Amino acid sequence: MYAVIGGAGEMGYQVARILLREGFDLAIIERKGERIDEISNLDALIVRGNAASPRVLKNAGVDRANIYLGLTGSDEANIVSCAIAKAKGCRTIGRIESGDYLVEPVSGSLSRFGVDTAVCPDLVASRKIARMITTSYLVDMEIFAGGKLQVFELPIRDFESFAGAKVGDIPMPPGSRIIAYVRGREIFIARPQDQLRGDERLIIVCTDMRTIGAIGEVTGDKNLQTRVSKIMIYGATRVGIDLAKSMERRCEVILMDDNEESCRKAAESVKDALVINGSATDENVLEEEGISDVDAFIAVTKYEETNMLASLLAKQYGAKRTVALINKGAHKSMFERVGIDVAISPRLATVGVILQNIYAGTAIAMSVMHNAELKIAEMYVDASSKIANRILRKVKLPEGATIVGILRGDALLEIDDSTHILPGDRVVIATLADVSTKITNIFERRKIL
Repeated sequence: MYAVIGGAGEMGYQVARILLREGFDLAIIERKGERIDEISNLDALIVRGNAASPRVLKNAGVDRANIYLGLTGSDEANIVSCAIAKAKGCRTIGRIESGDYLVEPVSGSLSRFGVDTAVCPDLVASRKIARMITTSYLVDMEIFAGGKLQVFELPIRDFESFAGAKVGDIPMPPGSRIIAYVRGREIFIARPQDQLRGDERLIIVCTDMRTIGAIGEVTGDKNLQTRVSKIMIYGATRVGIDLAKSMERRCEVILMDDNEESCRKAAESVKDALVINGSATDENVLEEEGISDVDAFIAVTKYEETNMLASLLAKQYGAKRTVALINKGAHKSMFERVGIDVAISPRLATVGVILQNIYAGTAIAMSVMHNAELKIAEMYVDASSKIANRILRKVKLPEGATIVGILRGDALLEIDDSTHILPGDRVVIATLADVSTKITNIFERRKIL
């Protein structure tokens, strides 16, 4: 499979890393010399120039490509380059930021212009936060198997109980288990014999979110039991306004911004949310607006330093949980180490959406975590795939992979070594980045000669 990526920013770079690991042949178009230097370690054809140029696209091999991804920072360049690639026979995916072009996170509305699938990172992030608020007590969560499986990340708050404990000895509530853990900058698939230090972040799978309070009791996070009835959003950005519109009928919403004109425009967009002109980095403003009664404080300004400061201040003055938008996925662990509950990168959140569309037909859902070092995918088992009609204990998964769950029809199976994997099943599997190619091969259809 040959793919061409236009744009080597964080999103393009992360998608490129994953596709190369999964055996794609790849070309990357980038016009900035400093970015070319930063991606020179990738085993890909790197072409310097404007991705919207027919000549540059030809030099990148778009004539023989299967997929083209327009991921530059310019909507117009992405649309033009997708149109050219589409005319050459490519399937196309384009990053679109402007509300003039796109009003949904993922859409086929620009297909007449050559963009088969248009993706908006800001709206992907906004809807992810809204989903977290409404279904998961504000933990960083992904949903699989038609909502029957939730995978989320929690820090260990109860250091003394976890230090030296083995994963298999942790008393997790029924229907939940630890599938991976993050230690420093490294991530590991959890094995029962693995010994924890007590400072890790746990990746947990759960079949019933009603048990999340009990999971919080185990990890020492008491605020997981708090239902969200009042939120404060700082930043009348596209993320902030879309989030306010999504949540204003479900709970009390305060939308705050420093800029008076931004507040005026926001007030015209929302119906029930209260729009306030003020700074959430001012403790007096926070106290005046009742921060101690806020269940969730969400900072979504364009500046991640401001988001960090405002979130920490809100936490100090009584907000139960905090969410901060970040510009670089690599900063996630730093934000969460200093006490912010969830840090979200719109670009990294969008990587999973892009991968899901690349693997359309095989992957039903896909997400990446921790700077794309962990991939969780819901894969369809075709009758001719290598894993079909196999007993689970005979499926040779590489170290660094674990099956999270299996959906058969509408039923989530209780799996063990004797479980048969049948055609039509949907298998949710977590894999570390360096073994993802082997997992993709397991679900590939057998070639019939």
